[in-house]
Amino acid sequence: MTLQVVEISALGIVCAADSAISFKEKGKTKEQKSWPKLLRNDRLKAVIGYYGHAAIDHHRMPDWLESFIRHNQASNIREFAENLRDKLNAEWVRPTQSDGTGFHLAG
Repeated sequence: MTLQVVEISALGIVCAADSAISFKEKGKTKEQKSWPKLLRNDRLKAVIGYYGHAAIDHHRMPDWLESFIRHNQASNIREFAENLRDKLNAEWVRPTQSDGTGFHLAG
């Protein structure tokens, strides 16, 4: 389970998330690691968090998202979200027996 908290105010954005990623085998937790679940996009003054299945095409989600953020040329958050949607639809295949993946974007 992932916990993400976001507070947006006139002073800025505060985000927090746990870092536990659980790997399961036959429905039971096999291993647990610590991965970043929040990534900054300084150019857009935004933060993106993810939850659920934490890999895309055998790439760890934080690595995949960092690459996406680095190469994406969106000029605003809406365009960033649309570009993310399009890239995910082109590259992500939902693994069998997976709950899927979700994102929280704040900026």
